[in-house]
Amino acid sequence: MKSKIQLIRSVAVNSISVIAIVFIAVLLVATLNTAFPVGTPIYAEIAVLVFLIVWMYFSAIFARTVYEIGRVIAGNTCGYDFVAMGVCGIWLLKKDERFKLVRATRYGISCGTVMTPPACEYGYFPVIGYNNSGIIYCVAVAIISVAVCAIPTVNVFIRLSLIILAVQNALIAVTQALSSAQNGGVSAISKRLRRSYGSIERMWQLLKIFELMAKGKSISTMDESLFAADGNDVIDIKLKRYACLKLLYSGDLATAKDKIEELLQSSDKNSQFYNELTADYCVTKLILGEDFIPTKQFLKYTKASRCDIPLLRTRYAIELLMNKNEKKAQRLKKRFERITEDCPFAGTIDDEISLIKSIDKTFADND
Repeated sequence: MKSKIQLIRSVAVNSISVIAIVFIAVLLVATLNTAFPVGTPIYAEIAVLVFLIVWMYFSAIFARTVYEIGRVIAGNTCGYDFVAMGVCGIWLLKKDERFKLVRATRYGISCGTVMTPPACEYGYFPVIGYNNSGIIYCVAVAIISVAVCAIPTVNVFIRLSLIILAVQNALIAVTQALSSAQNGGVSAISKRLRRSYGSIERMWQLLKIFELMAKGKSISTMDESLFAADGNDVIDIKLKRYACLKLLYSGDLATAKDKIEELLQSSDKNSQFYNELTADYCVTKLILGEDFIPTKQFLKYTKASRCDIPLLRTRYAIELLMNKNEKKAQRLKKRFERITEDCPFAGTIDDEISLIKSIDKTFADND
């Protein structure tokens, strides 16, 4: 069972999204009923309605862009260097001091910001403001939009468009804050970061791993010192999982299996993190030729996304090595190849391709 706090946060995120959609729908109907003069042609009303519905979609993209740009601006102010930023599958990458725009709509991660953190000196580097800056920028845009709406001379349709924009930005800000806390994100541990130099150093390690992955470096070739963690905090657990992945990608399957088992024993069985670990554990055991009995919950989780690369290689391993369904396995492998071609981060792909080859080798040896 999820804890009460996790359940409340999950319900809050979903409820806020539903309330925002209902609010915008009611606002549209109420405003359009009174905004048009008597005798306005029906096609004009339909055109305005279509525009506002389309604007709802693009304002959501705009709000997400504000969130990511807010993090980039704050990062540059704090001494971070830009590496990559993605919004709705469009990624802006910086390589060799040149910027490149990449369309990666099939890739599982469609949004995000990756920056090179400044040096961690004396157990400190600026992290709390950087991690929360996107929320602050979205709130600022929402407040400005509402303030402009309050001007009496503003046209009713412009006012309605600005209200939609304000709602979308507020929705991004609130859901990001709540979901970050729910998933053990950095916003949830800001207070602990203020109190613990060790947590700040490990946060630096985590951001450094993200930076190197975005620059094309594979986890298997990263320095082991980046994965050092001796506590049980949220950041420690994330680092330990990456340490397991390093072992898995490097081919040290027996050690990886033992380490993953340790992490599984101390993880919440209803969390996404537990399912991610189980996916790694499943692949490790199957490559080693050991039995793995998946639960219904885990099988449902593996089918939750058609674009998640680790889930695709896990499903591929299950179908090929456990179910012996070569036809279905080949369909999954083709989808894996299509998505990896679309991935903007080559290092991540190299490691996952090495796992696919290990799965194929195990199947060939047992055939």
